[in-house]
Amino acid sequence: SAASDVYKRQMSQTVSKKLERLGIIDDAESFDNYMNRNGYSQNITVGSFSISPDDTYRDIAKKITK
Repeated sequence: SAASDVYKRQMSQTVSKKLERLGIIDDAESFDNYMNRNGYSQNITVGSFSISPDDTYRDIAKKITK
């Protein structure tokens, strides 16, 4: 539904901003765009993840999605 798509988009933006604040990524907008372009934003899952600043966008996306 459109409402769930909006929610998932907001979740991707929130996660991206948090990762930027934590120093994991340099650019929240760039990461959010990557998540959306590659279909990851629809599958973000809630939980604790082991993520490193050395991880690529792809590495992080795979860790935080189901």
